Amino acid sequence: MKRTIRFRALDVTGELKDYQATEITDQRGGRYMIVEQGAMAFLSSKDIRGKTCKVQRYLVSVAGFKNTLPTMAKVARAMNMPSSSIARAYKELMANVIVVKDEDAYILNPLIYWKGTQKQREVTIKRLQEQGVKL
Repeated sequence: MKRTIRFRALDVTGELKDYQATEITDQRGGRYMIVEQGAMAFLSSKDIRGKTCKVQRYLVSVAGFKNTLPTMAKVARAMNMPSSSIARAYKELMANVIVVKDEDAYILNPLIYWKGTQKQREVTIKRLQEQGVKL
């Protein structure tokens, strides 16, 4: 089932814009995530290379609902990489606001990616803003 979602978000210049995305529900248990075009422009402006780029792609592929991410230790084991490399990648992804800290967990920036309902996304964005997280 497809449903069009309209929302407002900051573009790469920091200006608030109106966007439209398609939410897809798969009755067979498929996994989907919304990635909007303005966010892709934002990501392409970042100079992320090597292991950090590889970690970013992996995190997008395994993010749970509400963009939850596995622990760094789990990522290191799954990717067969040293924990120090994963920690450096998370640090760089956080510096580029691709990964953010939500209370005691790391999540993907909900303005770039989203896995969940639009209402959950709005609640998450509001909570992060209240915590003073830069999005």
